[in-house]
Amino acid sequence: MRYADRCRQEWPQAGPLFPITSQPPRPGAHYVEIPETEARRATLFTPAWVIVNEFNTDDLATSWALEDAKPLGQFTRKFMSRIAGEAAAAIRASAARTVPRR
Repeated sequence: MRYADRCRQEWPQAGPLFPITSQPPRPGAHYVEIPETEARRATLFTPAWVIVNEFNTDDLATSWALEDAKPLGQFTRKFMSRIAGEAAAAIRASAARTVPRR
């Protein structure tokens, strides 16, 4: 069974939650450095990175992580596509690790 199909089956309302860190990624990590303009849009300090080979899955309908629906900031669609592409590459390379949160 494909990884994406397994995730949909196990967590039908799930969405990936990628960590954002101000600490330099460890060697071998798959990550996307957040450009300064994107960091400002998301109200983050730089330098910052999105780690795409480690992520949590959570039921978005009941997630405590999304309790406060008021956004603090956002990334552009173009940057989100870049994050998605890097995450997909990490998953295809079997380098991704997921932690289900229920």
